[in-house]
Amino acid sequence: SPKKQSRLSKKLPQGKTTIFSRIVTTKGTGEYQINGKSVTFKQYEKKLASIGVLLKARNFLVFQGDVESMARKNPKELVEMFENISGSSDLKEEYELALKAKDEAEQKTIFAYNKTKEHKSERRVLKEQKEEAERFHGLLQQRTTLKENYFLWLLFHIHSDIQQRESNKAELQESLEECQAVVTEKEASLKKAKKEASKARGSTSSKDKLRIKLEAEVDKLQPSVIESSEAIQALKKRVASDERAVARIEKDKASHGKKLSALQTEIDEYTEQESELQKEYDEVKESETGVGSMTEEQEVQYEKVRDAAAVASAAPRRELHTAVRVLESARARAAKVSEEKKELVGRKEDAERSVEELTQRKDTLEKSLEKTQTDLTSSEAELQDLQKSASEYQNKRDAIETQLDKINNSLRQAKDDRRKDKEEERVLTAISALKRHFPGVKGRLVDLCRPSQNRYNLAVTVAGGKDMDSIVVDTKKTAFDAIKYMRDQRIGTATFLPLDAIQIPSPESTERIRAMAEKDKRYRLAADVIRVDDEYRRAVLYAVGNTVVCDSLDVARDLCFSRRGNAGSNVDDRIKAV
Repeated sequence: SPKKQSRLSKKLPQGKTTIFSRIVTTKGTGEYQINGKSVTFKQYEKKLASIGVLLKARNFLVFQGDVESMARKNPKELVEMFENISGSSDLKEEYELALKAKDEAEQKTIFAYNKTKEHKSERRVLKEQKEEAERFHGLLQQRTTLKENYFLWLLFHIHSDIQQRESNKAELQESLEECQAVVTEKEASLKKAKKEASKARGSTSSKDKLRIKLEAEVDKLQPSVIESSEAIQALKKRVASDERAVARIEKDKASHGKKLSALQTEIDEYTEQESELQKEYDEVKESETGVGSMTEEQEVQYEKVRDAAAVASAAPRRELHTAVRVLESARARAAKVSEEKKELVGRKEDAERSVEELTQRKDTLEKSLEKTQTDLTSSEAELQDLQKSASEYQNKRDAIETQLDKINNSLRQAKDDRRKDKEEERVLTAISALKRHFPGVKGRLVDLCRPSQNRYNLAVTVAGGKDMDSIVVDTKKTAFDAIKYMRDQRIGTATFLPLDAIQIPSPESTERIRAMAEKDKRYRLAADVIRVDDEYRRAVLYAVGNTVVCDSLDVARDLCFSRRGNAGSNVDDRIKAV
């Protein structure tokens, strides 16, 4: 079968030629040959590597696209390619082991060097500690000697102070006993006044209860009196109305009596006429009966006469019936009026009895009201007297309490003065001790400066605040040494102002405010009204800063508030005015 064969020949330095070939059949199988002899791929690759041809690196052939691919590689990929070409990649594991060994050796070397350096440092420290211990023992002996001298000196001054304090204590004890005697006397007076005031309050309270009770009774009786008066007035009006009704009924009764008399007269007349007519009719009837029966003409005539009589007597009969009805009605009304009269008379009698009872009750209530009013007036007078007495007792009590407050204030002031004297003495003793041990301690700021005029005393105190009690020292180191000394000796606490470390306002701001003060003349810098040596000027400037002393409160308000909003003013918004 046909074969595809590729050959590569290499001429060796000795003149020998080695032929490397690869045969690929149409079936896709390949065969590697060296000088026509078939070998495996590994033998083939090893033989090529022995003459410097690496198949993986492809360092002897340039394929299509290799140039472009190499141009696109990053530095790491290029290094890997060069290592493959040069064969150094085969030594990568050995190189990493050697590098690791190198790092470990360097670490051991550094550790040994540091150990040696540490030993040298420890040796130096031990030497310094030995020297410091020797110095300490020497200073300790010196300190013991100084402390013996100091305590002897301190005992001498303490003994002197004890004698002086005992004399002061005896004087204060005498004054205290006098004050306590005054307080005891005033307390007895106060207790007596309290008892009298308590009795007055009890009496006042009982009178108030009585007055309230009487007022309640008056208030309770007042509606009854008003109700009775109104009932009396209503009954009087009702009696008057009933009397008018009775008079009207009597008048109606008289008029009805007259009408009844007239009607009775008419009734009697009509009755007589009826009797006469009946009598005539009976006579005629008898005469007719005696003669015989009437004829037809007579019957007709009789009917006509009877009809005419009936017609003639119709109007009187109607008037008679009407009069009878009127009479019956009048009789009924008269009976009703009579009943009403009896009822009205009974009601009148009841009203008169009620009026009499209400009048008696009203008189009783008026008498009770007058008595209650009299008792109320007397109770109010007694209450006013008691209130006046209570007011006098209260005034006495207030006066006694005022005196007690004054005495208590005096005692508190005396105790406070004693405490301040002790505190002041302690501070002065501490400052004296600090001055003896530390030359850089200058003293308290309040002792190093003073106002130029007495009227500035309060203003300077307010401006300086708590810094006026601070201790002025020359350097920050002196301040630390003094603090350590005070802590070791348990003297107390204090604030120190080191002249080399404190911060003061900038000269520009100070001069700007001073120039404004010279123009205004109503205020001035607080630092300008304090007299102090130039050595301690920085401490004063730190304490008061750019605070200004104003002549009045209005000037301070104008300086701190009004000018703050002025666009042309250069005054610092944080300026302080006193």
